[in-house]
Amino acid sequence: MDSEADAVDALAMTDQPPLLSFSILRDDVSFAMLEAEWEDLFRRAAMRSPFLRYSWVRLCWNRRRTDRSARLFVVVVRDGERVVLIAPFLESRSLLFFRALSFLDSLTPQYNDVLVEDSERAVEYVAYLWATLIKTPRLRRLRLKWIREDSRLSPHLDSARLSGRRTDRAPYIDLAQFGEWESFFGSLSKSLRTDHRRQLRRLERLGSVECRLASHSSLSGEIAWLFSAKRDWLERTQSPWTWLAASETEQLFTAAAVEGLASGRTWLHTLCVDSRTIAANLSFREGLTLNVSKLAYDPAWQTYSPGRTLLLLTIQRAFKERLEICDLMIGEGWKQSITKRAVRVTGPTVILRYP
Repeated sequence: MDSEADAVDALAMTDQPPLLSFSILRDDVSFAMLEAEWEDLFRRAAMRSPFLRYSWVRLCWNRRRTDRSARLFVVVVRDGERVVLIAPFLESRSLLFFRALSFLDSLTPQYNDVLVEDSERAVEYVAYLWATLIKTPRLRRLRLKWIREDSRLSPHLDSARLSGRRTDRAPYIDLAQFGEWESFFGSLSKSLRTDHRRQLRRLERLGSVECRLASHSSLSGEIAWLFSAKRDWLERTQSPWTWLAASETEQLFTAAAVEGLASGRTWLHTLCVDSRTIAANLSFREGLTLNVSKLAYDPAWQTYSPGRTLLLLTIQRAFKERLEICDLMIGEGWKQSITKRAVRVTGPTVILRYP
């Protein structure tokens, strides 16, 4: 370990409140050894996002480890012997050899956050992390993005010196509020309800219509179809979302889907007419929340609204499974026709101090 890294670790051992300790993991072996404690903390956490699971962060590291300008910087806070907070960061060097930290994420829109124990001391643990980070030698910037307004990091972001702050919204449906699909469906506009029924009838006149969940045998082909359709959409719209076109993105989401299929945490729905796929929707279920991640359709079927139709059928299944939240994730647009509820998601670059 280099002398600068030693200085960071030395900082973590000094001037700390009783019982709390701070360490940084930078190598693959230490990262792998943390898995059991990470999963234990995940079970004790208040916010159990699929993007805070060890398996997801490991896949993100597998994607980004080839970047020689970045290395692991996983922060672990312990209360005595118990892990109470984990912050998955990447460290990169900026000008003049100063440090910059960013979340270790998939490089695609997701919720970033720290994983913290659900206890009356949770606010204290996050404050301790923040206070320790800003004393880290040579750390000048925290490049943070996709943080929900209900994150315990939010008060610290609000009080920090920010640059390039941007706010997005993430629509969601409170399924528990409606209780049943019929109640939710009845809350939609009359024109949307009428069109949804009409499109289903139109499809049924063309052949056998099926909304099915992927199995182990079908997953590979169906997720390949989804990403192929997404890349075609990029070309048609000339979208700047280049991360969608990267082969590493498809590999990461395929691995995540396979990992969650047996547990039921992966939902890959396809809408088919006479066994021909016309739309696909990849979602991740965590507890009683469904996170809608990727949605694509065949443009040849655009007049049948296949994407929206499949999304509504997915929401209907979520009601059947007695889930409580359907999170439509970051971005609004057409989602506002389905729900008016949303949480703010901020994407600032946090400037700790200038050189």
